[in-house]
Amino acid sequence: MAPIAFIIGTVWPEPRSSAAGQHLLSLLSELKQLGYIIHFASTAQRSENSEGLDELGCVVHEIVLNDSSFDQLIAQLQPEIAVFDRFMIEEQFSWRIKKVAPNTCLILDTEDFHSLRYLRHQIVKKHPEQAVDIPSLLEINAGPGPFQGCLNSDFAVREIASMWRCDINLIISQAEVALLHTYYGLPKNILHYCPFLMANDGAELGTPRAIDKRKDFVFIGNYRHAPNWDAVQILAKHLWPLIRKQLPQAKCRIYGAYTPEKAQQFHNPKQGLLISGWAKDAQATIQEARVHLVPLRFGAGLKGKIFDSLRVGTPCVGSDIAWEGISTDVTAHSLLTLNDYENFAEQAVALYADEDKWLTEQVKGQQILENDFVYTTHSAALKNKIQTVTQDLNTHRAPLFMQKMLEQTQYRATRFMSQWIEAKQTIEQLRDADLPPETD
Repeated sequence: MAPIAFIIGTVWPEPRSSAAGQHLLSLLSELKQLGYIIHFASTAQRSENSEGLDELGCVVHEIVLNDSSFDQLIAQLQPEIAVFDRFMIEEQFSWRIKKVAPNTCLILDTEDFHSLRYLRHQIVKKHPEQAVDIPSLLEINAGPGPFQGCLNSDFAVREIASMWRCDINLIISQAEVALLHTYYGLPKNILHYCPFLMANDGAELGTPRAIDKRKDFVFIGNYRHAPNWDAVQILAKHLWPLIRKQLPQAKCRIYGAYTPEKAQQFHNPKQGLLISGWAKDAQATIQEARVHLVPLRFGAGLKGKIFDSLRVGTPCVGSDIAWEGISTDVTAHSLLTLNDYENFAEQAVALYADEDKWLTEQVKGQQILENDFVYTTHSAALKNKIQTVTQDLNTHRAPLFMQKMLEQTQYRATRFMSQWIEAKQTIEQLRDADLPPETD
């Protein structure tokens, strides 16, 4: 009988709304190719943008927190692997799986390094003049000042502990692999570099649209993701006025899923700034534009919007955070000072107006994909990692003393808290059942 892969999602995947949704579906596809029967579960409500997983051949389960019915489901299925979509899901469910299916290989799909993104956000809010790339963060963390020891936050402790408890951690950025190994000391055998699993061959993507078939600027990003909302504000308040001054006929179209009402304050057709709502096809939308603006001031992981641009041949002007983990062979900007905004705008105008420069950047983007993000290479590496670990899980776990120690401490604390909540809910249900019916 085929082995079972049990995936627990933070939400039901929305591949048309976020890169995280695309990445999770790509992972499901890889597991199906390995011969797994896919079971997908989530505690979240499905939205109108959720992918129809049952239509893709997955068995779906709606589960609840702090309920032993989950234990019964896992005990019955005995999955060979369990995949947690972000570390918060691992905290809630891994102890239950370990209890009833101890030989299940636990895989954490990190999506990105959440505590790193949160830390950068805090620094941007409190010290907007402070650079927040990884090298500068290591200096800030070690030196005197308000952010000394910032990489050791309670949030980071939770996330790193979650990674230790898992047998494989899928890390989407090489920059984060390096940080996790060199600073946090996670062993390389539980870290697996797994970028976006996208086919980049010309047969699928076709010939990129020529520059004379494109117009205007574009930004695209899910508004529920804090870095994107911040980028929209930076673009509207600081960058677009500088760009529009030099290109008075140009427009910038800002797209995003879950556009909030507050975003409409920036809709200004007279100045060429258009809040355009949700894009049904992100790649097609980006391909219509001449230049993609990606002014992210904080974030983590890889940026799906950058990859979409590279795949459809739309040159980007992005921040250093936007390009992190993708390429160092680009002109990136920290977006900390007025001078940075002016440099960003100058680069955007030059790229828009200079066809030779535009073509050079388009070719450079294709080379990045062809050199560093070959689908077949990363697909084979992922499959080999999963097969190697699952074939001899005990040998893989034997030297991981920290894994066992964390199961005894914080891991058990999470377990007992969950059991206490479940018991409390049961008592309340029994009490309510004993109450006499209400009368008028």
